Amino acid sequence: MNSKDRVLSIDIGTSTIKCALFDFSGMMTAQSKMSGSVIGTQVLLQVMKNLQKDLGTVKGVCISGNGPTIVPVSRQGESLGEPVLWSDPAAGRPIPGTASLFLPIIRRAYDLNPDAWMYVGCPEFVTGIMTGSWWTFLPSPEFAPYIWSDEEILRYQVPPGRLPPMLSMGAPAGQVTRRYAELSGIIEGTPVYAGGADYLLALLGTGVVEPGLVCDRAGTSEALNLAVDAQYVEAARAQRGIRVLPHTVEGLWSAASLLPPSGMLFLTFLRQSELENQAASQIDEGLFSVLPGETEDLHLVREAYDLALSRRVPSMKASWQRSGRALSEALGFHLRRGLDDLKNIYPGIEGIRISGGQAGSEGWNRLKADILGVPVEIPLYADAELLGCAAVSLAGLNVFNSVGDASKQLYRTGSTIYPDPGRTELYRKRFATLFP
Repeated sequence: MNSKDRVLSIDIGTSTIKCALFDFSGMMTAQSKMSGSVIGTQVLLQVMKNLQKDLGTVKGVCISGNGPTIVPVSRQGESLGEPVLWSDPAAGRPIPGTASLFLPIIRRAYDLNPDAWMYVGCPEFVTGIMTGSWWTFLPSPEFAPYIWSDEEILRYQVPPGRLPPMLSMGAPAGQVTRRYAELSGIIEGTPVYAGGADYLLALLGTGVVEPGLVCDRAGTSEALNLAVDAQYVEAARAQRGIRVLPHTVEGLWSAASLLPPSGMLFLTFLRQSELENQAASQIDEGLFSVLPGETEDLHLVREAYDLALSRRVPSMKASWQRSGRALSEALGFHLRRGLDDLKNIYPGIEGIRISGGQAGSEGWNRLKADILGVPVEIPLYADAELLGCAAVSLAGLNVFNSVGDASKQLYRTGSTIYPDPGRTELYRKRFATLFP
């Protein structure tokens, strides 16, 4: 191992493409990001261009992406039209009695592009562009029914030959082709390891690989993900509003409280208020510098809380500071409800680890800590999917024994925000008033 050796992590978000280089100890040495989507292959090349001088040191690559987003692909390995996003309401509800989270999206992609050669996921599409090999990434053997089964493929009436075979996360998915090497600057033949959905890589990147740990994935969408072992699965499935899926680490499961898409809602609010170009520090100061009174603006908070359930934000009935404050508190109360549900499953939860774009807002993180009454831990690398990808690559390169082992050893805390007892009590009273 050379001290200059690196692994390349790529995350294809709903609205942003991010790349980072990590050394073999898990320290980030370079990062680049740009607005773009899964089919923005030229954008990805531009993002990597910012890392050009170091790409020759890359010994492994791993990709995460939003999902279950599906890309229709031609025989030439090119996208046919727009991908069908995980959030597409036109995909419809799953067929009763089926477990697949992917087939409703695949069926929608098939309806829009019936002549596609193949239908692939977001990280699989980028991996295929790099390597010429096409797969469906499998986070763990237990996860297979939630991707698809032969029986369910028939029920959705999707031609089975259009779905690429499954490959376990962390397995070699191919090597960088000569053509892609010339385009990108990565050395030809560099191994690319099977990645997966961004939330799973975020669990690895926040070190949430032991029972009782919680990751708050707070980006465009938001969810609280609790790691539990098998003895808690039945109780988690009985809890209303909790989605239980296998973890990437053997023996673990993820119990997730799916929350309103807080990042999307907040961006909508900023646009509505003509604040999207305002400095983040100024927005934080306007929203979080003054505590609300015990009953002041509760009607605004309740309205924002209810509207968030249908992915809407309140109209401007007050100043942007009051309206934004009400929306922030309402989203915080959704988070509290989600954490309370997880505590019903696993009472020993002592805090949360946050990842995603919201992790960069001190005011928002402090509000979360005060509303929840537990410490909020901000990782050293808030874009945790990138560190999760590094863990996969380094395990593939045999630097670590397993992906779980890599996650434990690579994770580092950046800072921790502890709740203020007085503020926690204030929000407890406000919550009790709104939801007696």
